[in-house]
Amino acid sequence: MDETDHIKLEKLCSMHGRNMKEFTSQMIDFFDRTGMDPTDERNTNLKEAIKELRKENNRIISFIKQQEKTKLEPILDQMAVGYRTFEKNVGTLNKMGVMEEQLSKVLRNQGKLWECLENTRKKAVQKAIQLFSNYLKEQEWGKAIGVGKYVKNPKELNDKYMEKFFEI
Repeated sequence: MDETDHIKLEKLCSMHGRNMKEFTSQMIDFFDRTGMDPTDERNTNLKEAIKELRKENNRIISFIKQQEKTKLEPILDQMAVGYRTFEKNVGTLNKMGVMEEQLSKVLRNQGKLWECLENTRKKAVQKAIQLFSNYLKEQEWGKAIGVGKYVKNPKELNDKYMEKFFEI
């Protein structure tokens, strides 16, 4: 090793805060580990390699940004619109649920009312039939004792009016 190389080595050692033996040992380990050849300028030009890595990194970042603009942002925008629409309609859906409950109550009450009306109608028809039947019996009784209207065939009259009551 000539004197200029020795001076360069001492400068490098002091720059990195190591003694010459330690620095030389670490250089040997470095070249062994990386497989770099110090005589091959392509392998030793770390600045150029870093520059190429940065270029590649920028190309990848540019690709990712382009994907964000053309793919991801439109999807996110559509999702935001969908979410806002959903938020607007949640209140309507809740109101519809309340209205459905109220409509169910109304329908149940209407069913009960219909049932009551039907029962009332049936009772009225039964009562009318009973009254008329009693009336006919009285007519028959009146005939037997000679009082009241005289009905020739009370059963026929009874059947005729019964049919009319069932038509109601």
